[in-house]
Amino acid sequence: MVLIVDASATGYGALALVDGRIYEVRCGWRTLIHYSAWAEPIAALEIIRWARKKWGAKSSKPCKIALVTDHISIATGQRRPISGNCGFSVAFHLNEVYRELYSDHAHHQIFFVDGASNIADGPS
Repeated sequence: MVLIVDASATGYGALALVDGRIYEVRCGWRTLIHYSAWAEPIAALEIIRWARKKWGAKSSKPCKIALVTDHISIATGQRRPISGNCGFSVAFHLNEVYRELYSDHAHHQIFFVDGASNIADGPS
């Protein structure tokens, strides 16, 4: 499963590629979130939860997730694939992303893409 996410002060948008189908997700925040350091990780957390709720129950084994974001801090703090270390930050919202993503102990990856190349920018 590939989840591409982007956030703004008013909400987030995402594209999800699941079993050869692409889904577009849009959601607004209840209040403005002026800080990208909060909005981007919250958006990543929400899209992971949405995807797991929608498809997680249908699978007997954890689905591997590739999360794509233009927020570099999410990608640089992720768990290392071989050692399993990291997935930790001093920022609360980043830790929530890591806690949710790695809660099933499967091997997931977070990828960084430059903001101008993030295709989820339109839906956000």
